[in-house]
Amino acid sequence: MIRQATAADIPDLARVHVEAWRQTYAGHVPEALLAPERVEFRARMWTAILAGGEGPYLALVAPDDRGALAALGLFMPASEAPAGWDHEIRSLYLLRHIQRRGIGAAMLAQGRDWVRARGGRNLMAWALDANTGAQDFYRATGAVEIARREVPAGNATLAEISFGWDPV
Repeated sequence: MIRQATAADIPDLARVHVEAWRQTYAGHVPEALLAPERVEFRARMWTAILAGGEGPYLALVAPDDRGALAALGLFMPASEAPAGWDHEIRSLYLLRHIQRRGIGAAMLAQGRDWVRARGGRNLMAWALDANTGAQDFYRATGAVEIARREVPAGNATLAEISFGWDPV
């Protein structure tokens, strides 16, 4: 069911990323930040990633019951992590209709296996302070809170919490 993403998945990756982003952050971020989210932008992002433009990564996808791509995960060496954290979940999004079926946990397990195979020690992820669903998921999978930060987002400032699995 879960498999590595390929270049053929880019249109669906972009669509799911935008749709899941809007589902996840509606009510948590100003509407002005959701409105400009575009499939074309995400398609360019996924094209660069799958072409190796961002370095080593593990990109996963999963379908829904009809076979349509409905989940994505992106694991990579840390670029926005607190000191001492070597890998991060850059994206882990599931469309609402396939959440709570174990797909996110299975993607996380594959990501943790990938980090271990690379010699990584730990894995972290950022979640909006207002996104209690993500926080609950991370805690349920064994993560602990490791840091907090505020990030500018347009005319707003958003509070984020990082969660970590150490060791992976």
